[in-house]
Amino acid sequence: MILCPQNDDLTAKLETASSKCLQLHKENQRLRQELLSMKTVQKKCEKLKKHKKKLEQEIVNLRNHMEKNMIECGQIEQYKWEIEEKTKQDLVEKLKQINLFLQTQAAYEDKLEKLRHKQNASVRMQMELRIRDLESEFSKMKNQVDCNQIEMENYKQLYLQEVKIRKSLSNKLSKTDERLAEVKTKLLLERKQSRSQHSTTDARSVLESTCPRDLSNRLFIPRGFSGENIMVPTSNLWRSVETMENCKTKADEAYSIGPAPSQQSYLAMEKIIQVAKSSAAQAIHPGYGFLSENMEFAELCKQEGIIFIGPPSSAIRDMGIKSTSKSIMAAAGVPVVEGYHGEDQSDQCLKEHAGKIGYPVMIKAVRGGGGKPGINPDVRRRLGEAAVRAAQAVKYVGAGTVEFIMDTEQNFYFMEMNTRLQVEHPVTEMITGTDLVEWQFRIAAGEKIPLSQEEIPLRGHAFEARIYAEDPDNNFMPGAGPLVHLSTPQADMSTRIETGVRQGDEVSVHYDPMIAKLVVWAEDRPSALSKLRYSLHQYNIVGLRTNVDFLLRLSGHPEFEAGNVHTDFIPQHHKTLLPTHSVIANEAVCQAALGLILKEKAMTSAFRLHTQDTVIAVTYNRDGSYDMQIGDQTFRVLGDLCSEGGCTYLKSSVNGVASKSKFIVLDNTIYLFSMEGSIEIGIPVPKYLSSVSSEGTQGGAIAPMTGTIEKVFVKAGDRVKAGDSLMVMIAMKMEHTIKAPKDGKIRKVFFKEGAQANRHTPLVEFEEEESD
Repeated sequence: MILCPQNDDLTAKLETASSKCLQLHKENQRLRQELLSMKTVQKKCEKLKKHKKKLEQEIVNLRNHMEKNMIECGQIEQYKWEIEEKTKQDLVEKLKQINLFLQTQAAYEDKLEKLRHKQNASVRMQMELRIRDLESEFSKMKNQVDCNQIEMENYKQLYLQEVKIRKSLSNKLSKTDERLAEVKTKLLLERKQSRSQHSTTDARSVLESTCPRDLSNRLFIPRGFSGENIMVPTSNLWRSVETMENCKTKADEAYSIGPAPSQQSYLAMEKIIQVAKSSAAQAIHPGYGFLSENMEFAELCKQEGIIFIGPPSSAIRDMGIKSTSKSIMAAAGVPVVEGYHGEDQSDQCLKEHAGKIGYPVMIKAVRGGGGKPGINPDVRRRLGEAAVRAAQAVKYVGAGTVEFIMDTEQNFYFMEMNTRLQVEHPVTEMITGTDLVEWQFRIAAGEKIPLSQEEIPLRGHAFEARIYAEDPDNNFMPGAGPLVHLSTPQADMSTRIETGVRQGDEVSVHYDPMIAKLVVWAEDRPSALSKLRYSLHQYNIVGLRTNVDFLLRLSGHPEFEAGNVHTDFIPQHHKTLLPTHSVIANEAVCQAALGLILKEKAMTSAFRLHTQDTVIAVTYNRDGSYDMQIGDQTFRVLGDLCSEGGCTYLKSSVNGVASKSKFIVLDNTIYLFSMEGSIEIGIPVPKYLSSVSSEGTQGGAIAPMTGTIEKVFVKAGDRVKAGDSLMVMIAMKMEHTIKAPKDGKIRKVFFKEGAQANRHTPLVEFEEEESD
């Protein structure tokens, strides 16, 4: 017999087990629900992190906005209250958001605290780690917000401090300007009396009786230097080849100083002193050329009781000779490169010292010029400190330029000091907002420098391009001649043009061939470079060769744009910067032909135009357009000439591509100026005139430019070989040797030493060689 347990006991146990399973299931469901809640919290935390990043970015943007407003000094006064109110509102809003985030954090922390007690050990540990991470992140965010608030407060204090400084400086300058204006008004009323008294009163005693020195009577400013920003009467000098009207526009009065050669005009010290006295001048500003670094002239001004606006003559003397200046610099602790500065300049002696120094070496003239290395901010600071020590060593006063040479490890060494205003000083003025010439006058008058080094801002980037009358395709040969057409970009706060010529003036052979200095400014280097190219496109000159197109190619070179510039830049990129053969596009030739047709209004049938070995066949169409054939290509061309601002423009369309160019015809040459550059296309001289135009130039040597014949090496009857020196011509302060173009016998020499020869004038004629 089999015994079985009672069914009631089994049933009870099954019910108990089922009940426990149900409870476990419910507990499992509850735990899952809590885990889902935790995931929801995690997602909200992620959202908080994203919101935090957004807040940080807003704070960064706010700081950048404040910095930008601080930099824009010209608008600080106008917008300062708006900035403060906006800053306060933004800070209040950000603080509200932070408080809201902190409250949300506290709520999440409460929920997480409740969850801690309901989870098992492993889940609780993971949650605690996660909570710690969240607490750390929120702590970092709060610290960052606190730091940003402190930084914003610092910026605000700096801003208020700068406003205070600018107000103080503005008040000082206003008082000074008012004083100068009063003195100028008084002077203009008493000028006749002042001149009569000047002839009987010792100028030195007048200067010594005023403290600080009074420059209100007159500032005497030689060639090309403008005194229009100085609120005192000014005088200018001009020589015979200049126009008095052009000089007079730069000053209140203009005085003739003599003939064109500089030795008889701008370098004639006694003449300048005499004119200064007759004009009642109390001071002379020498500009940045000629006598600006002449110790004798500075000393002569001192002896005559006239203020020389520049450094003391002793500083000019000490810095003018490199061997002396380097000794002084070494004693002052300024880094100098090891070298030889002795009197023995023989080849053997120089070789011995070069071996001691170590190759490679650089031989530099005792009174020669220097280079221009690029520098970073840290090196700039150290260079500035060394330059100050250099100036202090010679008790320097006024504006000057200290030049250093730098190696690849950014070690720099003193080279020389230019004891004058630098030609490139407008670049410094543009990025600092200062007027160095005005500062020179103030210092000469006994005033202090208006700003300290720490108060001078460095803002933006500036470029200076020198517009020269020279031919880059002919080894940068200087040129001379009339400015038949001259148009320049519009000058404004960020574009500055310094020039002494106008349309119709002539670039003389007696001086440097610089036509103008074009200076542009922008917030950064790429923007400034783009503005430079735009302004160069607007610089149009007809009448002589210039370097404008070369400057355009240089400023548009990719390596130049990247800042990879060094002293071998032009030789390294010679083919790109100075292309041997410049090919003119057929479309440009069609534009030139169209302009010529429209100008002459005489084309009613097909004709041929020869330019650069190109034949253009032109056919007139009934609709007013032209078909122009160049080789196998045919172009549909139409357009018109219009006048704008006194200039003629050609609006044309070549095969549907429209363009606008300035159009000029001069001496059988068509000039087109556009944003793509300039183009010159010659119109051939008819055959019946070609023999006349070439007469006198065959079988001889001609002058490459206008200049003075310095030396003549040959005479009639001499036999020479190709390459022999015939003459030496002085032009643009340079020597140019005229050499024989072929073997032969001299028939006639047209010029003697000291005579002046114009460009393309025959200098020497050869005898006709009889053919065998």
